[in-house]
Amino acid sequence: MMKSIFIFLSFIICTSCTFAQEIQTNSSSKNILNSPNVVPQAEGVTVSDTFDLENSIAKDRKEDRKYKSLQEPVQSGNKLSEESTLKKESSVSTKYQSSTQLFKASQYKSSHNPYSRSATPVEQQQMDDNLKEMETEAPNSFETNLYNYEASHYDSSKDTFLFRAAEQQPENTELRQQMSAYYFINDNISAADSITVKLVENGTLCSGQLNYSADLYNSMMSNSTLIVHGFNDLLPMIHQLNTTVSNTFFEVVSLDLLQSDDYKASLSEKGFVFPGSKVIDTAFLKEFIELNPSKNIQLSLTLPKEYFKQFLPDLYPVGLTFVTSKREEDEAVNIQLWQKEWDKNILLNGTGDWSDPWYTNYLPTLVSLKKHYQAIGNTAEADKINQVILAISNRNNLNPKTKKYTSK
Repeated sequence: MMKSIFIFLSFIICTSCTFAQEIQTNSSSKNILNSPNVVPQAEGVTVSDTFDLENSIAKDRKEDRKYKSLQEPVQSGNKLSEESTLKKESSVSTKYQSSTQLFKASQYKSSHNPYSRSATPVEQQQMDDNLKEMETEAPNSFETNLYNYEASHYDSSKDTFLFRAAEQQPENTELRQQMSAYYFINDNISAADSITVKLVENGTLCSGQLNYSADLYNSMMSNSTLIVHGFNDLLPMIHQLNTTVSNTFFEVVSLDLLQSDDYKASLSEKGFVFPGSKVIDTAFLKEFIELNPSKNIQLSLTLPKEYFKQFLPDLYPVGLTFVTSKREEDEAVNIQLWQKEWDKNILLNGTGDWSDPWYTNYLPTLVSLKKHYQAIGNTAEADKINQVILAISNRNNLNPKTKKYTSK
């Protein structure tokens, strides 16, 4: 019996949305088609971070030309001097562009580590070195300001750079994501959501994500804690926290934002205890859960599967989360979600946007519910659930993996 449970949990971890790997490729490619300036950056769910490199580079070229003209005026009619100046201008802008791209490459590599949210010392040094080059070439550019803040991993002493960037490109998507997270760290949910709403309006967050985040919200028990991974699961949840009228109170803890000492201090005031390690990784999460047994922690299924493996075979699906040990009320919660909360039409047909891969995260609870209804002899309800499992599997090419759970 224990072996079969272990196999089942291994299946649902591997086939539920491990967004930091396969899901990012699927959903982000669709988002990239709709957003011309998208640069992939894994956040555990989907890739939707953007930055307008081309426009900002053009702006910095103008700044560079103005700076050079003040420092090394060109004599009229001196063709050699003009060519020399143009060559220097080209060199400066090319070097700046290269530094910004190398910074994003290091950041991308760091954020795609499925075992850790913290940059390695090598990755951090690479980002710092690239940033120094950017500061030399274009110290007042949008990217230099924004990346100064990003490289600090939410250090409040660097927030001046964030606000400078906000003045320069207030509509930039990457900037808006950082601003929303900044206000969340400072426990200002309404301000955070006022920015998240703009991400909804410009299509960065699609209707499928919002529906998913509403179902994730409803998966939470009162006086519990939801662990999320990155921006793409945090920001829709901020919107739900600010707009959903509910008697359910729970805390949201972002693994990504735990790199911030200010954020940790805020959570400490709410009774959370933290491991001594500064590295936010799989081991940190395990110890964090052990140190906070009274916080009733639920793990969002948007976490990479590497975080879940260490809790096998004790994981149990509750809505769109895992708990690390089954509780008496968990099955009743799943039944309530299926019967009262989840939109069967959306589960069967999707929302017509790029959020389909998110819906594979419903599979663990759906498979569990099917087994429940079969056990009590309610074959009609089990068949309804089976149809939904098949529909989600069809849309995400998972039929070979789910076949054994959909057969009668």
